This record gives sequence, structure tokens and C-alpha cells, in this order.
Amino acid sequence: MFFGWGEAVGYCEKLADGQGGLSDGSHAGDWRLPTAKELQSLINYGTESPCLPAGHPFVQAQSICYWSGTVCADHPNNAWRVHLCDGLVDFGSKDNRHYVWPVRFADR
Repeated sequence: MFFGWGEAVGYCEKLADGQGGLSDGSHAGDWRLPTAKELQSLINYGTESPCLPAGHPFVQAQSICYWSGTVCADHPNNAWRVHLCDGLVDFGSKDNRHYVWPVRFADR
């Protein structure tokens, strides 16, 4: 699903067991957008479309742009995003619509 940045944040905050294919006992508030550094840490720059390491465990990863939860400090109307087609990390308007890759808080 494509979301504007604010919608993406809201989607992650409300995500819980029984939604989005989850069957993990999670509750609303257990999920968030990953930071730009967390998303970038998944990138294998030796591959493309998606630029993820061989044998990665992710299903349905798309070769498209994903929002991070990191707001651009110099331009607060923008947020950082990661392109899984080529590993590019840049920022864009929060009004743009991109994919969401929720991550669960480690302490929940």
C-alpha cells in the first residue's frame, strides 16, 4: 500500500494482530516506521530490484521506495526514504506516497 508520510506513521501506530497479515499477538502501538539508518542497513549495494542480500527472509519486498520515520532536520516537511530498486537514500515531500515497512519495537 502507498501512503503519504503522516498516513504511514498512523498506519504503523494502529497496526496489530489480525491486520496486514499479522498473527503475532501484537497490539496497536507495538509497530513504527523504521529509521532511515535501519532501512539502509538492509541494503546490499551489489544487487538490484530489490537490493537486498541473497537469502533475505522478507516476503513481498518491492523494488520501490519505502518511507522511514526520520524527518529531514533542515526541511521538516520532508522525510527520508529508501529506494529498494537501487539502494538510493534521499528525502522527499511528506505528501508523496510510498510503501511502508513497519518494524516492531524491540521492547514490546
